[in-house]
Amino acid sequence: RDLPATMPLVGDAGATFGAGKGDIKAQSFAFNDTHTFGSKWLNEARFGWNSIKFFMTPIGYQTNPAAAVGIPGINLNDATSAMTQLGFQTVRNLGANSNQPLITNQNDFQFFDNVTWLKGKHTVKMGGSVTLRSREILNADTIVGNFGFTNNQTSNCAGLASGCTIQANTGLDVASFLLGYATSKTRNLFDADTYTETRPEYALYVHDDFRVSNRLTLNLGLRWDVFVPWIEQDDRQSNFDESTGTFVLASPNAVIQGVEVGRYLQTYSKKDFAPRLGFAYDVTGDARLVVRGGFGVFWNFTPGGTSSSRAQNPPFLQSTALTTNVGQTTLRVQDGLPPPPGVDPSRPAAGTTRSIFDIYFRDGFARNWNVNVQKQLGANYMIELAYVGSQGRNMLLKGDPNQAPPVVGVTDQNVNRPYAAVSPALRSIGQVQSTGTLDYNGFFVKFQRRFADNFS
Repeated sequence: RDLPATMPLVGDAGATFGAGKGDIKAQSFAFNDTHTFGSKWLNEARFGWNSIKFFMTPIGYQTNPAAAVGIPGINLNDATSAMTQLGFQTVRNLGANSNQPLITNQNDFQFFDNVTWLKGKHTVKMGGSVTLRSREILNADTIVGNFGFTNNQTSNCAGLASGCTIQANTGLDVASFLLGYATSKTRNLFDADTYTETRPEYALYVHDDFRVSNRLTLNLGLRWDVFVPWIEQDDRQSNFDESTGTFVLASPNAVIQGVEVGRYLQTYSKKDFAPRLGFAYDVTGDARLVVRGGFGVFWNFTPGGTSSSRAQNPPFLQSTALTTNVGQTTLRVQDGLPPPPGVDPSRPAAGTTRSIFDIYFRDGFARNWNVNVQKQLGANYMIELAYVGSQGRNMLLKGDPNQAPPVVGVTDQNVNRPYAAVSPALRSIGQVQSTGTLDYNGFFVKFQRRFADNFS
């Protein structure tokens, strides 16, 4: 599909979400084999493959419009060949969408086997699965850079870095743009090549439907899951060490906060056990009063999308963040952006990132339970009472360990960021945390008349 922007040729800096050209290719293959071994044994084996490929390019892709209008340092290669962003306070922004071009090629292979065994009053199912996931990614915010324009550079404090108070109704951001004076220059980009991440998932389970009597049936089960974190095939990942204020690169012996985390750059659980229990009981023996209930634990790998990719952290995320004070006119559009800093692990981190992980991040899980009572009234009526409860734990939340505390009278909050002494140019660092909770309780009543005499 080809989606135009409200501003043709150069784009509207994301006001039209997804503006540009987008190609999506999806493929899948499945194989299933069901085989019986006598009257009591059945085996089901499955194999599946899914592939989905996204390739989205911005308005002006491969036309190098920034270079054409005299803004150097923007159009470095095909990945950065669209228009840089020009951000204003009072009018529509210009430029390409922030996170395009976007390449996401995901492949999933799954192997599954289930055995069913009939034994007296028991129907036992047991099995397991192995899922191998991989994703090839190119996705960086403000890959073509952003020039921010405010009223300051044409206000009563124009040209002054300090000692001046900006008066209301002085200056205009468009005038600052026409003079070529920006308030800020920022850019986040990677090398032009994609990176590839992989991870496996493992599961084992056993389940028994036990018909205790004609009036009571029990459903008993246990499942075990292991969700291994993503790793990059060439170890192009990093995570933030809150004890030192620096980024640690992936390696077999990587250590963060005194904990050996290796290539995963975090610890992960191998104890995701999920018990399941259900029952159905015919109280009166004539199916006119039935009680049902159940309880189960369900685990899930919660981080999704490219924000869960530690390859989007410094030093692989190469950030430029230049700002001015008050009405300084030192950031000129005609100077463009400086060359990317390159991948240098020894360089203090700069800019913003959204993909650091709490090293003790754990998989999210839900506890669900319910009780249900059904009572038949007469020949055609039924009343049902039910209670449903759920708890979500280890839910994903985003935090920022480098958030500046509120301090009265400070004009530049960045100087008060917790890690300003180690990395003065480091801004917000979005940390994935498993600290969220969720609770739900519900009760409902249902009255039903079965179909009879042409009415229900």
